Amino acid sequence: MSVKINAKEELGIAKPFEVKESNKNVRMTWLMQKVLAKVAIDQEQSDNEAANFEKSLASMLEMQDTVIKYIVDILGLTEDQAERIQDNNFDDTVSFAQRIAAAIMHVEMVDASEEEVGLKD
Repeated sequence: MSVKINAKEELGIAKPFEVKESNKNVRMTWLMQKVLAKVAIDQEQSDNEAANFEKSLASMLEMQDTVIKYIVDILGLTEDQAERIQDNNFDDTVSFAQRIAAAIMHVEMVDASEEEVGLKD
């Protein structure tokens, strides 16, 4: 089986990409999600000490590299198409990767409420 990923907004490509729901692609999806979770945990546990700031930056760079590589690899982008990802906004790039992951894993993406994420009692 496969899913179709629309990348018109992110890459300016009208034809949707067909992505197989293979073990390889599911594994790439889990690995990308693991890095996103690691950054979230690191940020939650971080204080404002200089040593931790450097660790936080390293985590953010790892996340950025992982997310971009995930998109390029999972969609099988050409070098020119991959360069377009580099020109995009970082938050939009992460959202695009999460949208791809949700499609592959058949998960509906919904925004969590403040109560659900522990920001409000």
